[in-house]
Amino acid sequence: MWVDMPDDLARLVRDRRRAMRWSQQELARRAGVSRQWIVALEGAKPTTELGLVLKTLAVLGLRVDVRELALEPAIAAALDSAAADLASRTHSGGSGMRRLSTAVARAAAPVPRAPMPEKKPREDR
Repeated sequence: MWVDMPDDLARLVRDRRRAMRWSQQELARRAGVSRQWIVALEGAKPTTELGLVLKTLAVLGLRVDVRELALEPAIAAALDSAAADLASRTHSGGSGMRRLSTAVARAAAPVPRAPMPEKKPREDR
């Protein structure tokens, strides 16, 4: 499932909890949070603490998989093929469809990654 908005995550958590036949109280107990916090998470409260969200997802057997917003190569290839097919069927020679095909190919190219900043050693207190 794609999660683009707080509502998506709220629905995912609620549906998973229900599929496991857990009450909000049971999920709260297992995640070490209050029932009110679970209510806020399932209500898509945008200021819900990220650390607790990740902990709750883990309790539900879920994890976050972060990916770049570039097109997957297989999707790009399928779009390129479809654009080429459409281009071959147009009366004007398909120049617009060829441009679309090129744009899709460019969109599928890997996105350059910025270098990760070096982590400073954490001082124990």
